[in-house]
Amino acid sequence: MARKARVESGTGIYLIMVQAAEQQALFREDADRGKFLRLLRECKEQCEFELYAYSLTKSAAFLLLREGAVPLSMIFKRLGSAYVYWYNVKYSRRGALFRDRFRSLPAETDYDLKRMIRYVHYQPVKEGLSRDLLYPYSSWGDYLGVTDGGLADTEVPLKRFGREELRDYHETDGEEEFPSAAHRSISVTEETAAEMLRQMSRASGSEEFLRLPMQTQKECVIKAHLRGASIRQLSRLTGISKASVEKWLKDAPAPDKNHEDETPLFPFPFFPFFMSSSGGNK
Repeated sequence: MARKARVESGTGIYLIMVQAAEQQALFREDADRGKFLRLLRECKEQCEFELYAYSLTKSAAFLLLREGAVPLSMIFKRLGSAYVYWYNVKYSRRGALFRDRFRSLPAETDYDLKRMIRYVHYQPVKEGLSRDLLYPYSSWGDYLGVTDGGLADTEVPLKRFGREELRDYHETDGEEEFPSAAHRSISVTEETAAEMLRQMSRASGSEEFLRLPMQTQKECVIKAHLRGASIRQLSRLTGISKASVEKWLKDAPAPDKNHEDETPLFPFPFFPFFMSSSGGNK
């Protein structure tokens, strides 16, 4: 069966999880984590991507990055090949180390970005590797300014949110599960649905949305529905009739259950924006 295409990010930002295969340890000791981070730094310089957050647990690496000219597939092919070669030599082993294809999740809004940064930093705590967020193999120390020669590119998040806001946000519960296709059954508020549509379409309201090409309208409606927007919400916010929305969703390809982990959707809310100029059905 052919691979299902990844959900692409309009911002170029993705949350990535790289897992070891068959419950193996991706990092058996701290020296392995140190080697992975050195290779990550080299790959970052060669592929010119921005790394906003990272953490390394026992069986996985969590990365939040902005893709540059080099696509994700090439970035992780280069990084993965280098680490697996070193790992196999060190432990006198052969064969694959990673679990098939890495999992990726697009970040479309500032709120996505902030929530994903916290998600990444909470993983060592969640797995019992650290009692607090200041873990030596994560980027949280870079955000606090206590790490020399930090690997993470913190400028953009700190400019958007500020250090104090991020610190306060990290002190709230951050133990979400890595989102998957199973979250498609969630519902969202009308404000959330409105912001999803604005971010996807770049339209400021229903009148502007209706001037978009029909295919673009369909794609935005289908993606918003997968992320929890209801048919009634989509009709009200876009000005498209409920019957048309239902038909588009009925005709849309069904999600591939055999590849759920390859097309995850982020189930967290967005900021309101689109609603102010909405002229949809009442």
